[in-house]
Amino acid sequence: MNNTIEIRYINEAIRIRREYLNCMYEITTKEEKVMKQKSELENVMNDLTSLVESMEGKKNIDGKLLNEKLLEAELNINKIQAELKPINVKIESLKKEAKNLYTIIKEKYPDLNDQDIKSQMDPHLIELNNKYKL
Repeated sequence: MNNTIEIRYINEAIRIRREYLNCMYEITTKEEKVMKQKSELENVMNDLTSLVESMEGKKNIDGKLLNEKLLEAELNINKIQAELKPINVKIESLKKEAKNLYTIIKEKYPDLNDQDIKSQMDPHLIELNNKYKL
């Protein structure tokens, strides 16, 4: 039996890796925006902490102001999640595809151990990694 992995499986591994690297690149491009949103969230959380501390022991609590700050915090959290969720969903999908490809290769080439598979895939994937330089 031939133990050289077919090019179609290698190409599929390359496609999965390329899409993963594209996701990582997309994360780096969004990093500044997410960090700004994180900073805004931290400011709101500090405001909330100060507001709660100023209300301690008081009978009249400004529920409207507290509610506004909580909504502002939630809005910032939602913005951060909206930026990253599509990328995270794609990465999870790629993980499943990679697992499926691994299973197919193991079934098709039962004589290959993980190191054998890695040694056949690595030259192609390392070349791709070098192109992205992340």
